[in-house]
Amino acid sequence: ALLFFLEGRYNRAFLVLIPATLAQPVVGAQLALLFALVQIGEHIKQGIYKPSSFTGILVYGATAGFWIMAIFFHHLVQDQSISGDHFYEIMEARLAHHWFPSYFPEKSWIILIPLFAWSTLRWQRLDKRVFGFFLWSWLGMIIYTVLVEGFEWSQALSLQWFKVTVWLKPLAVLAVMYQLQQLVGYREKKIHALAFLGLMLIGSILIFTGNIPGISNRPYYFPLTSYKDRPAIEIAMMIREEIPADACLIIPPGMTSIRYFGQQSLYVDYKSNIHSKSYLAEAARRRRVLYGLALDLRRQEIDPISYGEGHYHQLSVEDFQQLKQEGVTHIVVRNEKSNLSLPLILKNSVFSVYEL
Repeated sequence: ALLFFLEGRYNRAFLVLIPATLAQPVVGAQLALLFALVQIGEHIKQGIYKPSSFTGILVYGATAGFWIMAIFFHHLVQDQSISGDHFYEIMEARLAHHWFPSYFPEKSWIILIPLFAWSTLRWQRLDKRVFGFFLWSWLGMIIYTVLVEGFEWSQALSLQWFKVTVWLKPLAVLAVMYQLQQLVGYREKKIHALAFLGLMLIGSILIFTGNIPGISNRPYYFPLTSYKDRPAIEIAMMIREEIPADACLIIPPGMTSIRYFGQQSLYVDYKSNIHSKSYLAEAARRRRVLYGLALDLRRQEIDPISYGEGHYHQLSVEDFQQLKQEGVTHIVVRNEKSNLSLPLILKNSVFSVYEL
């Protein structure tokens, strides 16, 4: 869709965005809005007002656009299970690093804001279409920040406007690469390109082999490789094979392998979120019970997962037994924290699974 937009083939861009929006509503809707604003502005300057020129916008609006509005109305307008202030607090406590600009890392601000600002000015000379894309994105980020941080308007959170940076980053890098090309002669361009690709390859190898401090030491999953040597994945696969399919588990907050390899129901998933008020309110209650997650922790800049791990492993058998009334059947804990007087079902080098 972005490629068609850059080529000025707007109708095709919107047609491609229809299925994309059904897969990722926020991203699709944001791109559709940016494309429409740029196209309308471009056509106004050219004096083009034919309805056929806006076929893509109209078709998108009648399909994916209508669907987006229905979701927005259902989740944010019709659903009044909790107040807007409560919704705002839940989002800040659990998802501030995605939705609240004041929680974004300082490193991101220091690197990206100058990069985006320079690229905006550069694109003004290179391509008015991309320049318009940057300008509307800037305006959206400013409005979003004012509404969320200034007015604390919970409805604005659903826009998640800073997600547009996923497109601004490659477009900004493209402007930088173009500028670098202009600084070298024609004959040297191929040499510089090969050198750049070589550095990228060497850097990737160093990262994947764990030889760069700070950004290594994380698992990378490649095709045709075995996952069973990782304890969290191993215990998840054991759970899938040994525990009944109608079980309901509670797990440490940082354990994500159960979702993919265990294929079991969870009492609450720390990572997963459905953007409806009723779901988020109930999930917040369960995370508070299991992991002690609360807004004051976030505002004190306490790492929620590290704190949640400690809180979770301090719960007693009596605490877990109370959750049995809500459908919980099994508990996953780390071995070093394991002192539960419950039937031990499974165990590996790191994790133990108990039955309630």
